[in-house]
Amino acid sequence: MRALLALVALTLPACRHNGSAIQRYQSFYLQKASDLPRPEARASVATVRVPMSDGVALEADLLRLPGDAARPVVLIRTPYARGYLLPIADVFASQGYSVLVQDCRGTGDSEGEFVVMLNEQRDGLDTLAWIDAQPWAGADVFMFGPSYMGYTQLAAAVAAPPNLRALVAPETSAELYQELYRTGALNLDLALTWSSFLRTLTHGKVPIAEALALQKGWADLPWGARPLTTLDTEAWGETLPYYQDFVTRTDAADPYWVETDHLAHVGQATAPAWLATGWHDFALEGTLAIYAGQRAAGLEPALTIGGGAHGDHDGLTEAIGAAFAWFEAHATEPLGLDLPDRSAPVRYLVQGAEVWREAAAWPPPSRPQTVFLQGGGALGSAASGEATPWTYDPADPTPAVGGAFLLGFDPVADNAPLLAREDVRAFTGPVLDAPLEVAGVPRVSACFGSDQESADLFVRLSRVDKRGRSWNLTEGLQRVHGLGGAPAPVAFDLKPTAFRLAPGERLQVIVSSGAAPIWAPNTGAGELAAQATDNTLRVAHQRLEHDAACPTTVTLPVTE
Repeated sequence: MRALLALVALTLPACRHNGSAIQRYQSFYLQKASDLPRPEARASVATVRVPMSDGVALEADLLRLPGDAARPVVLIRTPYARGYLLPIADVFASQGYSVLVQDCRGTGDSEGEFVVMLNEQRDGLDTLAWIDAQPWAGADVFMFGPSYMGYTQLAAAVAAPPNLRALVAPETSAELYQELYRTGALNLDLALTWSSFLRTLTHGKVPIAEALALQKGWADLPWGARPLTTLDTEAWGETLPYYQDFVTRTDAADPYWVETDHLAHVGQATAPAWLATGWHDFALEGTLAIYAGQRAAGLEPALTIGGGAHGDHDGLTEAIGAAFAWFEAHATEPLGLDLPDRSAPVRYLVQGAEVWREAAAWPPPSRPQTVFLQGGGALGSAASGEATPWTYDPADPTPAVGGAFLLGFDPVADNAPLLAREDVRAFTGPVLDAPLEVAGVPRVSACFGSDQESADLFVRLSRVDKRGRSWNLTEGLQRVHGLGGAPAPVAFDLKPTAFRLAPGERLQVIVSSGAAPIWAPNTGAGELAAQATDNTLRVAHQRLEHDAACPTTVTLPVTE
């Protein structure tokens, strides 16, 4: 079970009563795991209602140490029912911050209607203005929180409110469309899992532990069934409005996406961000895009990349500890806390070696090394061999084994179940006599053909250990249209990565035409996923070419 579930178990049952045994234990655990000094006093909790400019009131919990002193403020805005965040808020409050934990519009106890990402900028700015007028608020306001809570920070920060000094926004994105359609195919796992999760929280007001337990029912759905617009009903017995929007709004120019896209504006923020993600986080590219945008604008964001997936528990405790150092570094009046040194601008975990590297920026310097996929399943230094064919049936789509699922799956997995399928091909390099270390973005350049108009190309880099077992490192998928004839060049990036292969190990490239349910299966007809039906599913005969005139390669950013 993923570490996120461990975190949820830790923070439940949610308890708003300051001083409860549960909250004291949870807060103590987080203090210790985050390497923070033992607090000298405990904070009180009071419920407050924050008025928005349109008359809607958002409910929040305010945590403060005893006394009337104006203190720096940490703001956390969440759509996930704020009660479970009180132990985290107590960690900040016990060290000297005033902390406001607020339910987003239409969620938890807040008034109004929740629309995914639509109101977060306005409501965030209204909340920051309200904080600025409170006698208990000092001159500095900071924001904290992962995932959607990170988006709420960026939405407000791009408008550069003067009292917002710094952000700690792990595992997040400044927009949603690319997270759903980055590859040209729908991220079906994200669309269905997250929308069902939001539905139970915002409408049913189900505690987080129960909401997560409800997810297990859809894992065995027939992912090849069409149309995709019916999967929410099959999974939950009802239509999920968020899911229907995600599936049917396929145009990036749709006002639904444009109004909530803040990525192009992250450089306008005056508050620098501490960012964190994992090599198997679905939001990895989104987090790195924020980092790149802030650096391009002359800000100095910090970046940590671990080995986990979305919601990694160790990543959250790392973020809590890092937040104190980050806030202290950007405060006009620091609290003067005795904190561990966390000054490295970039830290990343090298998979395989399981060691941390530090760098001045991401990606670190590297040199390109190209490997050729060869006929017969080999990797080499030149193109050779006959074409590699396989058949893909969208009614029985190639499954995702490991990878960047949103919830509940181990991201690194033994590839054996995948390699046993007839619709999967593997290309394996020679045994290494020297270590190979990679850090950056691998690039695929393929000569890909299909007898259908539309097809997907899935490529996974893997490590074959000394016992012959294959483990995934990074991957990518590209939906290609306009096929049905001669093979054509297809180029795309895999997810950024860092890994080290030891002497005696081998590099492996796994190729297929799908990874369901992470990516919605391609019907072969080139139609929108929401329009497809069982009658339009087309078996596809795919192939990769390996000759010098049209080779298939992967270019690695090698650091050693």
